[in-house]
Amino acid sequence: MATRKKSSLSKPTFEVVPVSDRPEILSELGGAAGDWFCLLFGGLPQRTPRGIPFAHPSRPLLKAIGSEVSKLGAAQSMKQLSLYMMFCTMREFVEPEAKEPNTCQHSILTDPTLHLCAGPEAMSQVALLGPVHDDFRKRGLPTISLPQGIPLDVQLECIGERGKLALAQVVAAFDARLAALSPAQRCVVKYGGHAHRVFVPAVLLAESACSVDDYISMLIAGHCKIAGVFGGTQRDEDLARIRFGMDATLMLRFRDLADAAPAAS
Repeated sequence: MATRKKSSLSKPTFEVVPVSDRPEILSELGGAAGDWFCLLFGGLPQRTPRGIPFAHPSRPLLKAIGSEVSKLGAAQSMKQLSLYMMFCTMREFVEPEAKEPNTCQHSILTDPTLHLCAGPEAMSQVALLGPVHDDFRKRGLPTISLPQGIPLDVQLECIGERGKLALAQVVAAFDARLAALSPAQRCVVKYGGHAHRVFVPAVLLAESACSVDDYISMLIAGHCKIAGVFGGTQRDEDLARIRFGMDATLMLRFRDLADAAPAAS
């Protein structure tokens, strides 16, 4: 019986080496990266789509990315939430944006967890949004409830002068919180806004101010996916919980690996 021959082609192996061992990378990144590590595939530096080297103080992060890309491939890793994609997002978007900080007012105004339904369904939402309300109360922030389904400029007209003052206080508080986050934490917030279309829950998750289960419940409430309340089935809610939970777990894994002590191996 004929046997199938194994392909002689194999995937390039990865290795994580000190940046100091790669003078061309050290020259590109500058002397501050002398204690960093870089990810190589087949002996060549791995780079983001914009050509930024995969270099970072955390060796565990680069090892985890290398293992992930070895299994999925770089192309597939960019098509789904992955450590690889989050690293690219951090280097190409989050870190450059931090150099030109902007107000989070738009993120606040578009966060569905701050836009409760007008009907009795709001009671079901409130029951799942406890971490948001607890955080505001603990920090002495005014509660804001924004109108649904209308343009942002009209929202500002609807809330009146008192509402605008409350909004300004909340925005200032969250601007300060964002400024205090590490790049990896801001990456969690970035992905929460991009993929889950929320802001406050993503900040809480990045700060470890809420659990993954809390984060999932806040998204379920904000996106009106509570079974039996908004017309969806229990299966719809369960599937949403699974997806949000898998995303949140990976987001936190990236944060923890990226913020690991440089001495970790």
